[in-house]
Amino acid sequence: MSRTFPFFATECEVIELWQTIAGLPGMRLLEGSSRPDQPLRQFECFPVEEWSDPNHFTSVVAWPSDISSTPAETRIVFNEEGRQWSGGKGRTSLTSPAFLRIAHINAPNSNLIGFNELIFESLASTRGRFSEEQIAGVDWHAIGNLIRDIKKGIQKSAAGKWRSIPVSKGVAEILRNGDNRLWFWGNEGSL
Repeated sequence: MSRTFPFFATECEVIELWQTIAGLPGMRLLEGSSRPDQPLRQFECFPVEEWSDPNHFTSVVAWPSDISSTPAETRIVFNEEGRQWSGGKGRTSLTSPAFLRIAHINAPNSNLIGFNELIFESLASTRGRFSEEQIAGVDWHAIGNLIRDIKKGIQKSAAGKWRSIPVSKGVAEILRNGDNRLWFWGNEGSL
């Protein structure tokens, strides 16, 4: 199972975090899963317009190419229902135990602020999910340092914490100016 690091941040702050990660030495931004019948893409910078478009999902992963082997590529063929829904025959996906992702978890209503998760792997979480070759191709010490630095950056830039979860300056401002509350898997609160 993947490891996660939750944090509260506005969409603009998450985009800034992606741009910071993209600027790290050896970091490459890839499309983790292609659009139907399209080739996988590499992004020179974070694809803000695509990522923010509610009508199209763009799967972005950060790959630290200097400290891990090449991601594995898998072709997925859609069944009839998938072909009808997507308008395509299939897609291609990439996997690597070195990938970093950021996901947003929506809150159940508009007065609540959902959270984000930095998603990554640890050596212990990879067994049975990745090939031995992929696992051996990762410098786990370097990955651990990279993740620790990203987490420290998120914590350092936070305005505070709620239940040990960093809360960004932008979210703190929203909390000060309205009747919003933070939401984390059924728990609600504020700074």
